[in-house]
Amino acid sequence: DLMATYNVHHLIRNTFGQVPGGMFGADENARMGYIDPRQGTETCGFVEQMASDEFLLRITGDPFWAEHCEEVAFNSYPAAVMPDFKSLRYLTAPNHTVSDSENHHPGIDN
Repeated sequence: DLMATYNVHHLIRNTFGQVPGGMFGADENARMGYIDPRQGTETCGFVEQMASDEFLLRITGDPFWAEHCEEVAFNSYPAAVMPDFKSLRYLTAPNHTVSDSENHHPGIDN
């Protein structure tokens, strides 16, 4: 059922959707208990979200998916990569104003 796709999209954003710019908070996994404003998103998550939106646009023809892809592409993804595209941030979090070389992982093995 195609409606399940929309339902899951909204469920994930209602649960983990504190990241502005169309994304939800998830490093390796979207985990309960890691839903505060410090939760970031992996760069690959931005790219995978945009790819999924593009596939769903092709399947459904619904501009909802194009709008969502555009929101991620112009508002979240640029913060994850350097202007020359030679490097990236593994995790991008809207409330982390400093990008440093320290290990800030949540203490789990993925």
